[in-house]
Amino acid sequence: MCPESCVGFTPPFTDLETCPISSCGASRWDPGCLHASNGCVKVAAKKFTTIPLVPQLQAQYHDPHSARAMHYLLLRL
Repeated sequence: MCPESCVGFTPPFTDLETCPISSCGASRWDPGCLHASNGCVKVAAKKFTTIPLVPQLQAQYHDPHSARAMHYLLLRL
């Protein structure tokens, strides 16, 4: 992603080398690694980690106590 957190370089931005936001324009690549390798090694300047929601909910529903706790509003109706 952009070092300034403007955008993630996912479609439609996968082919860009710099941030598409006109006021930013930061390089997508870590300048230290890029300079040290004479432009041969491109390492992302910043990464964003996502935590998928579905596996978390599935794990909650596997435990009977957690499953009941998640349905507390339904049980009161």
